[in-house]
Amino acid sequence: MKFIKTSFILLTVTLFIFACAETKTTDTNSAANTVVVTNPTVQPTAAIDELASVEKIYLETCVKCHRENGEGGAADFGGKKIKVPSYQSKGAMNASDDKLYDYIANGEEDEMPAFKDRLTEQQMRDLVKYIRREFQKK
Repeated sequence: MKFIKTSFILLTVTLFIFACAETKTTDTNSAANTVVVTNPTVQPTAAIDELASVEKIYLETCVKCHRENGEGGAADFGGKKIKVPSYQSKGAMNASDDKLYDYIANGEEDEMPAFKDRLTEQQMRDLVKYIRREFQKK
């Protein structure tokens, strides 16, 4: 009886190993065998990396006045108290990308410094994309 049990267990293990080791070949030329998996919620890595570097710029340069959440509020600019608008304000939401770029590049008298001498054109354009994505959900 012990021999039968041992043989049965050995046979079962052998079949299990054989089944797991079996390789399947598929005809890659057949359209029926082609499987394409897409996930629309996953963004390409390049888009994520593109804005990762500008997020650092935002945190080092813009967050002092515009806050981490983009809500703005009271800030000190050149010894003067100013009210920084939210990125979700009607004016910011309706401003064109070129207008937001202009604010970043040339500033706003007594309200926002110009960054055209501190940032590259691409960095400022990427800041506009970052603002649109992170704070305006566009």
